[in-house]
Amino acid sequence: MDYNDKKQIDKNYRFLQSLKYAINGGKIAFIEERNFRYHCVLGIFAVIVSIYFKISLGEWLWITFAIFQVLMMEMLNTIAENLVDMYTLRNYHPLGKKVKDMGATVVLLSSIFAMVVAAYIFIPKVWPIIQKIIS
Repeated sequence: MDYNDKKQIDKNYRFLQSLKYAINGGKIAFIEERNFRYHCVLGIFAVIVSIYFKISLGEWLWITFAIFQVLMMEMLNTIAENLVDMYTLRNYHPLGKKVKDMGATVVLLSSIFAMVVAAYIFIPKVWPIIQKIIS
């Protein structure tokens, strides 16, 4: 819910209302979070490369899982950071630092997982091209 929206204290009873707030949250993350935008661009790049190499259905499942997992972890990290900032009123607190550092680690681990998935799928497809260029 946007800050300027009418203050809502009741549960969303309509699906479209819930969907509207969910889409708004995605827009906020994309506009305000530089790293979320980077991950979106890299995800789009992975999709383009996947289309180019005509990857299998199983490979598509792994690629889309990795892309969405990174985006979800980035979003959860942003949520944690915002909660720490709200609670500490943007003042330093050692527990707040721990939460933020661990949130960043979650994103790092999910990004490493995505790179491993991409390497496993794309290196065998790119390697013959590299060998042709070299020889």
